Amino acid sequence: MSIHPIIQMDFPDPDVIRVEDTYYMVSTTMHFMPGCVILRSYDLRNWEIVEHVYDSLDETEGQRLQDCSGIYGKGMWAASIRYHK
Repeated sequence: MSIHPIIQMDFPDPDVIRVEDTYYMVSTTMHFMPGCVILRSYDLRNWEIVEHVYDSLDETEGQRLQDCSGIYGKGMWAASIRYHK
């Protein structure tokens, strides 16, 4: 038996919500930029990337890798998504 993932990419730690007839999902992007990917689906099978929450994490010297703090792998982990009117 072969197993085929619904999404042909790695989206760890997903959080999914439904708003009316649309599903939205966020996923961990770790240290990759742009970060915190937001995906959309109308059937939970076909997903499209809608947006990213941020373009880069570069507010501090550590995030810019300028202070030898080893922050490189400490990006965004296990995001959650909520809907607010």
